[in-house]
Amino acid sequence: MQISGATERVLRGAPVLAANGLTTAQTSTASSFGPTWGFSPGGTWVVPEGGRHPILRRQELEKRALQQPERLTARNVGGARRLSPGVEERPSR
Repeated sequence: MQISGATERVLRGAPVLAANGLTTAQTSTASSFGPTWGFSPGGTWVVPEGGRHPILRRQELEKRALQQPERLTARNVGGARRLSPGVEERPSR
């Protein structure tokens, strides 16, 4: 069986080196990643509210768009079909 050097050290009881990663709490905070990661308002990365790790800002925007689909409902109001939000379709005569 082949195992990585890090796994072998852990199996022998050796301490885990700091370079082996971050805790979940650390990955939840943008400041844990240093200046080379783009967490600025227009940057590449974002830790979503309540998130446990960074994701691409594009993924966050797509997620928000999927969670808030535009809802159109129709109802008849005085001979016109009213579509929400504020869109009205009049029947052709």
